[in-house]
Amino acid sequence: MLNKVYVTALIDTFFISAFTLLPMFFGIFYLLITSQWKGMDTFYIRGEFFLYSLSLVVSSYLVFNQFKAKPWDLYSTFSKVSLLLLVTCAGFYAILSTTQTPNLQIIEFFFILLIALTIPLFYYSQVVSNKNTPDVAEVRRTEQDNIADSLQ
Repeated sequence: MLNKVYVTALIDTFFISAFTLLPMFFGIFYLLITSQWKGMDTFYIRGEFFLYSLSLVVSSYLVFNQFKAKPWDLYSTFSKVSLLLLVTCAGFYAILSTTQTPNLQIIEFFFILLIALTIPLFYYSQVVSNKNTPDVAEVRRTEQDNIADSLQ
């Protein structure tokens, strides 16, 4: 049976990803009902997919950065990877917003690559965020209380 933390992380990832993509879903719905649908190119040209990736990777960065213990631990490594992806997504969006004639095949390739990296990274950040971590301060207070009680 799956651990509750992983199931919760999967559900959170699904809903957060769906809500992140909600503007695109509404845009697709609008284009379909107004018979203006010309394919996903409409969304690639404006760089929306890079913004969607960016919003997921920012959340991942914040989680990994919050839970890192040492500069060289696993969470710190994921924090650095998230930061690199964050800069990459922002850079692609900035470049795309200033380009008059973007190459849609290249944009699509990089979007698929970035989303393939950001969704699993985001999922793992949800696992980390949902794990029950011990409250070290509470443990220390309990130990101090036990020592004080035994000294009396």
